[in-house]
Amino acid sequence: HRDLHSFPTRRSSDLNAGCFAGRAYVDSLALRSFAARGDEAASYEVGSIAVARHALAAIDATGPRRAGVTVDGPEVLTGFVAVGRIADAEVVRRVLALAVNRERLRRLTVREPASVVKGTYDPARAKSEVERRWGQARPKLALLVDASRFDDRDVAERILADLARAGVELSVEAVDAATYQARVEAGRYELCLGTAAPPAADAALAALALVAAVDPAAARAALQRASGAALDVEATRVVPLYRRAARLYVAPELRDLAIDGAGRAGWPDAHWLSH
Repeated sequence: HRDLHSFPTRRSSDLNAGCFAGRAYVDSLALRSFAARGDEAASYEVGSIAVARHALAAIDATGPRRAGVTVDGPEVLTGFVAVGRIADAEVVRRVLALAVNRERLRRLTVREPASVVKGTYDPARAKSEVERRWGQARPKLALLVDASRFDDRDVAERILADLARAGVELSVEAVDAATYQARVEAGRYELCLGTAAPPAADAALAALALVAAVDPAAARAALQRASGAALDVEATRVVPLYRRAARLYVAPELRDLAIDGAGRAGWPDAHWLSH
């Protein structure tokens, strides 16, 4: 959720003799964060950053003013809602799993290549679960969101609308990244919206449990088994929603940039880059 920038010019004595035309390795990167997608797009288009994480939608809306290349990674980043240590946690997990329209959420809010995680969408049954447990009283829950993740804010609003139809009153707590991380690690949330990059695609649920701090002991046990071991979603109180790719908008001179299976950007051929 930050942008990569800054390639310091090397002196001629520092040029790499083993590279074509003596081009040097990139030896430093600077990360910048922005308050809005538009700010990020504008910074890319005036050349103050070379790689943008969230700018593509804003650039498409106005038309590109600076050349760029879209780079997509594999669909391994899993969006999820975790249910914290609250009363009736299992009932809440069932209601979430039934009430959220994953396909509509993916279509309307996720701005990158994505596919929904298999699940049953049954809003009538979700509402019945709420009425069975709480009667005419509307349960009230809070969803913790990292405000620096723009797409997560949009996803949270869609979840709010879906739960409202099921009879659940949801408020969204959007906090800064440091506060979000501290609260997740301490388990201080009722619901938490997050994204996990698993060490392997088949171990997604184990990674989710670790990230969400829902059941770290069970998650560690699962990860200690075969690398493809999955964790029982019923035990973790995690509701996976979709798997998506990381998408970057990249200046042409960085066209060799690639995204690995954990959603991380890297330059396998960085020695070809010129300043």
